[in-house]
Amino acid sequence: MIDTDKYEGHAPAPWSCDQATETSMDISGPSGHWLARVEYHSRNSVYLMADAPLLLAEVKRLRGLLTQSYDELSLATRWVERYFESKGRSCADVAQAVENLEKFIEEGGEE
Repeated sequence: MIDTDKYEGHAPAPWSCDQATETSMDISGPSGHWLARVEYHSRNSVYLMADAPLLLAEVKRLRGLLTQSYDELSLATRWVERYFESKGRSCADVAQAVENLEKFIEEGGEE
């Protein structure tokens, strides 16, 4: 996993690219603040570098969604476990019933 903390304090977006020489581009931050000159073989690589703050923000957003989804799934799992326990059943009992039903369906639904 990428340690995104090491990027704290980077120049904020948006970054832009401008041709500097025949084989280099300048990357600038907001208000045209110069950040770097990059020699390139592919302009697209420089565009990728210029999008770094946006990509970092997207990584952080998606990590947040994953964490939230995991937390919600954990909560739902605990609720299901408590529900079945209150009915005198375990999740293993339910899993076995589902497995038996799947087998029944695979066999054409006939006994």
